[in-house]
Amino acid sequence: MSNGKSKLPVIATLSAVVQRISKNVTSYGLLALPTFFFSLLSYYVQISHVNYSIESGDYSRTRFDLVTFASQIVGIVLYVMLFANIVRRTLLGSVGPRNIFGLGWGWREFRIVGRYLLVLIVLLLLLAPVIVLVISMTGDKEKSLWLAFIPLATLALVVFVSCRTLTYVTAPSLDTRMSFGDAFDSTKGNVLRIFASFLLLMLPYLIAWAIFVAIVGSPIEVALLVTNSFLVVIVLNFVSVTMTVFSMVLVALIYEHLVPAPTTGQELPGSETSWIPVSPARLP
Repeated sequence: MSNGKSKLPVIATLSAVVQRISKNVTSYGLLALPTFFFSLLSYYVQISHVNYSIESGDYSRTRFDLVTFASQIVGIVLYVMLFANIVRRTLLGSVGPRNIFGLGWGWREFRIVGRYLLVLIVLLLLLAPVIVLVISMTGDKEKSLWLAFIPLATLALVVFVSCRTLTYVTAPSLDTRMSFGDAFDSTKGNVLRIFASFLLLMLPYLIAWAIFVAIVGSPIEVALLVTNSFLVVIVLNFVSVTMTVFSMVLVALIYEHLVPAPTTGQELPGSETSWIPVSPARLP
């Protein structure tokens, strides 16, 4: 594993993300196509749910509960499939013999889900003292002033854990082993740089969304526009999936910089084998 002393070049990493995607628009687009179509279907279900509640006056939200739950499960599966294959496409230049979209579901994806859930459990355990602190402060006027700092403390903890475990969650995409300790070692000294990379990546999206909301008007008007215009839904989902692909390629390049990773074009390892780490890759 990396010794953690290699600093992540934020701007160069973001530039590399744009270059990788611009050179492989078709392959990345093909990988994201099932997720895009399903996101449209999921939106349609939700919008139908809202319209039904408005028209019928029934807001118990029971009609689509099962469908909504099933769609969330399928959405998670598609997301993990997309993540694993985009990382492989970015670092290996191929995703292997799967289906026409290059997507598949197997042990690799289950490991990613398992690691994500493990990180989530660790995060919840770390947040437990914060929750206890909030409860103890509630009702005490003097202590309650400190509650204003709780969201900042929570955000800092979430960012720290997420950035330090990024390589741990990503590793199964490449059929390699990495422990919590290896992940913490590989990301040492780069937490703020990793966070800055994602923040800068999302900045254009956040600015565009703020402009969109400002032009449309109040949140209610935005909601009405989304429920009444399928074209707007298509655009919003396209932007959302596009940003998802960008963020996944960013994860792959962060991994490539911080961890000894396969070189692009290296022979694709099988699902039961692990590649032998080579010298740490560096961004152009």
